[in-house]
Formats: sequence, structure tokens, C-alpha cells
Amino acid sequence: MIHFSEKQIRIIVTVVKSLYLFIFLLAVAILFLSFVHSLERFMSQIFLGLPAVVSGTIFFGLHKRKAWIIPIIVLVSAFSLVTGFLSFPDTLSAIIGKWFGIFWAMFMLYFFTRKEVREYFGAKGIFVF
Repeated sequence: MIHFSEKQIRIIVTVVKSLYLFIFLLAVAILFLSFVHSLERFMSQIFLGLPAVVSGTIFFGLHKRKAWIIPIIVLVSAFSLVTGFLSFPDTLSAIIGKWFGIFWAMFMLYFFTRKEVREYFGAKGIFVF
């Protein structure tokens, strides 16, 4: 078992927070540009609203160090892991993205279920929920 120091936790959380901020801004920008371009295109890309909400929520929870963010990250990572294993990509870039997503989800599950990380966020108790 790897034990994370508070400095390591801060660095990893900053990187994760930055990634989720980027995803949030990208999803919002795509939604905005598709809305400006045409309403029909906007309606076809409205599904990007869910990643925007999820990534924005995760960014906010990480930024404010809220305890409720741990179960959300665990749920999102578990869902991503399952869908990653169940997907069948057909291009090389999709295959690389699939495996990157699987390893990212596994890391997130491992990191955010560690005792010292839960303590960093003020989560009480042994279990995540």
C-alpha cells in the first residue's frame, strides 16, 4: 500500500481539479458554440450538458475540499470503469482513449478511497458512503 503525504495529496488533487476544470470549460464552450451556430446543432449536442454538470460539480467539490465529493468521484469512476470495459473501440485513438480512461478511473478509485485522502477532505468513517 502506498501512503500519500499531505503534500502529495495536494499536488494530485490540484492536477485532478485542473483536469476537471478543463473538461468543464471544454463542454461549456462546445455547448455555447453549437448554440450560437444553430439550434439544431445545439439540440444534437445537448448530451454534453451532463459532462459539464458532473465535471463542474467535481471541480467545485475538490476546490472547496468538501467531504461529499468522495462518493461522487467513486461513483463516476466506477461507472467509467464499467463502461470502459464494455466499450468496443474501432480506431487506434479510441483504443488508446479507452485504456487511458480505464487506468484513470482505476487510479481515481484507488486514490480517493485511501484513508489519508478521505481525512484530507474531512470525510468521516471507514466506508466511503
